[in-house]
Amino acid sequence: MKSVKQTSLKSGFALAVFLGAIIAHAQSVSVAISNDVVVLSDRERSGVFELVNFGTLPAEYRLTIRELPEALAGNTDFIRWAPRRAVAPGNRTIPVRIAARPPADLTPGEYVVEMAAQASAAELPETEAENDTEADADEPVMGMSVAVQPVLPVRIYYRHQIDPPRMEVLDFEMVADADTGHVGNFLVEKQALDRSFVGHLEIVHAPTGEILTKGRVHVPPGREPRKFNVNIPVSDRRFSMDDQYCMRLWDQHPAQGSPYTESCS
Repeated sequence: MKSVKQTSLKSGFALAVFLGAIIAHAQSVSVAISNDVVVLSDRERSGVFELVNFGTLPAEYRLTIRELPEALAGNTDFIRWAPRRAVAPGNRTIPVRIAARPPADLTPGEYVVEMAAQASAAELPETEAENDTEADADEPVMGMSVAVQPVLPVRIYYRHQIDPPRMEVLDFEMVADADTGHVGNFLVEKQALDRSFVGHLEIVHAPTGEILTKGRVHVPPGREPRKFNVNIPVSDRRFSMDDQYCMRLWDQHPAQGSPYTESCS
């Protein structure tokens, strides 16, 4: 059991828990991607995410690589994906499949690739000019959407011959101020500063088994500080500060199997 500290609420970095898609709205274009982080490895070299069109008109997507790691600069075959360009009808999704082809002499480690999905509204059909005294009634007019092109970032981690990076739960702090909206913080630490952590988190109220918070956790490589606070929300204020709370962590998202660690207050 971790030691419990009484403390007042203090400022700090809260560990972000990803709960939904990355969405961009731009006038006639309303698009999203299902997941902005894809993890590949020498054990699992392919992955998938979805391009989502929330609008009623077709949206065109173009996918490009924006940045390769220095060790793979110029290697245009390292990451392959399909389709490279696609049109999603209104209220539809398109899957994008990604695969890694690492060179045979690649050094063990984690490699970061930045991809971009640029979206634009598709062309509108031809229309006839109406109520235009200066236009020839017989001359067709081409209607075009406004050239607004939101760019959705996608980060790809390729882990070559290394185990999935993990985080360690260090401690639990009880928050004395009931008006803060949460009852305490788990303090966690990323074990490898030069590598990312992409995993799944659950905060559980131990007496009832109710899951208070769950979702993806993404901590990029090199991020400071190495310690983060994870807030525990109060569920309808039915739970006491004296209750036991547990944090479960998986080193993958979505979660598969049992968590690699579970720590309770």
